[in-house]
Amino acid sequence: MKTAESLFETWVAGFDRRLQRAEALIAVLSLALLLVVSVGEIIARDAFQRVLPGADTLTRYLVLWVGFLGAVLAGHDRHLKVDLASLWLSDRARDRLVRPVAGISALVCGALSVAAWRFWREEWRYAVGSGREAALLEIIIPAGLVLLSLHFFLRLLAPRVMPRP
Repeated sequence: MKTAESLFETWVAGFDRRLQRAEALIAVLSLALLLVVSVGEIIARDAFQRVLPGADTLTRYLVLWVGFLGAVLAGHDRHLKVDLASLWLSDRARDRLVRPVAGISALVCGALSVAAWRFWREEWRYAVGSGREAALLEIIIPAGLVLLSLHFFLRLLAPRVMPRP
């Protein structure tokens, strides 16, 4: 029979996997849209001597989306090292550091996300016209930091069932 702690850790791991799938889907769709818009812009310029309205701006923001979501996805399976000391520590010592490192990382990303959210809110407040659409696309900055913080927090809650960095 499973204990309540192991059931909770299993639930956390399942939630993390579902969240990771959603993030991967959004990242793939963003990358696909980035490619379509970029190729469309090239074809429109070379073949028809026209530009796609807003394509340049959209491309810039899609690069942000792909970058932030890529960073979030890289943090899942040992691709993103937050702590350099773990490279030289034994497995036992590394296992003892999982929770403290995850907690500190969650706090740092959380603080950065609060600052990014405040900055974005001010940007939104003073944006006019097409600046509103651009500001809406910038939401990935605080959202990406929130997602990073959430994943570190989940690792803090259930370090035994989460991928170890």
